[in-house]
Amino acid sequence: PLSSLNDGRIIGLTRAEWSGGGMVYLISLVDKTDRSKGIAIETIANVPGNHYMYADFTGSMLYAATADYTFDLNALEAFKPDRTVLNPSLSWTAESGAVEPWHGLKMTARCYSSKGTKPEMVELKPLADAGTATSLGSIPSCVSGSFDKVDIRIEPDGSSGAFSKTKVFEFKARQ
Repeated sequence: PLSSLNDGRIIGLTRAEWSGGGMVYLISLVDKTDRSKGIAIETIANVPGNHYMYADFTGSMLYAATADYTFDLNALEAFKPDRTVLNPSLSWTAESGAVEPWHGLKMTARCYSSKGTKPEMVELKPLADAGTATSLGSIPSCVSGSFDKVDIRIEPDGSSGAFSKTKVFEFKARQ
């Protein structure tokens, strides 16, 4: 794929999942005033994986990065700390124009009391696609119902260079 930098230069990327990575190139005219002198191609980087570029002419590449989120139930006006949290679930929304199936990412979660110790993060799977709630019933620390914090971590699962683009995560429960 190629992407213009809007200054006469172009970024190019070779996709090479089979060889362990692609190359990123900067392509420009040798002499901006004389096209007949040809183009210069400079290697910028060798990137692991099978990445792709945005189609919005930014020259950017998408990389999945690890993101941590904490839901603090005490910040909610309706939350009652002395009552049990029932049927906790998470759902997510895709970025505008992005595909909605959960792909290329892994989510881990834990529930805990701000007055206690944090348990280990546990992978939440299978995770439902965008707009559909996924129960936290498979996460042992979320089953007790005695918690006021929920942590989630989103990270690449290492399966490919393609992944879901997430926008909003929503926690729901009853008391």
